[in-house]
Amino acid sequence: PTNQNRFDECLPTVSFVIPAKNSTRTLDNCLSSIRKQNYPYIEIIVVDNGSTDNTVDIARKYADKVLFDSGKLGRVRQTGIESATGEIIGIFDSDIYLPHKNWLVDALAFFNCANNIATVWPKNIAPPNRPLFQRMYLNFGNLVLEDRIKRQRGIVGGGCALILKSAFLNVGGYDDGVHWGEDFNLAQKLKNYGYMVV
Repeated sequence: PTNQNRFDECLPTVSFVIPAKNSTRTLDNCLSSIRKQNYPYIEIIVVDNGSTDNTVDIARKYADKVLFDSGKLGRVRQTGIESATGEIIGIFDSDIYLPHKNWLVDALAFFNCANNIATVWPKNIAPPNRPLFQRMYLNFGNLVLEDRIKRQRGIVGGGCALILKSAFLNVGGYDDGVHWGEDFNLAQKLKNYGYMVV
């Protein structure tokens, strides 16, 4: 069943939660690509994890909130989401950037595919000017994930995605003690509750 355009009458605020640690090299591109979106209701929250470079200064140029948390990645992301006001959370890393100004508008439409969509999960690709190893790494990762989808095994859709905040809260959010793999841990919980990924 389709959810008859759940966001057509009232555009939701999208809160982008970006953890960062010594992210000077990538954070400006990440945050500026969010600010350039052709969408009126965006909140940016950067959660610094103990940077010793200019990360916080860059974050303050773009972010509505700059928070600080020295915990594991699950805790850092949770801190940002607890402060978020949006109905949709953009869970992205500081080295990800959105490829064009209509990306968010296009992505939000996928929440209308079904009533139990919790996650809109984009494919990550390396920009064409990046080193060969980075392009190969991301291409290999996409092949693995496409195999999971095709064979309906494993889990997908936990990180670098748009997630309905109500679904996130319903499953208890991130586990504070999880560092690497916090994204798949969240995806497993969402799957266990019957939520779907587009």
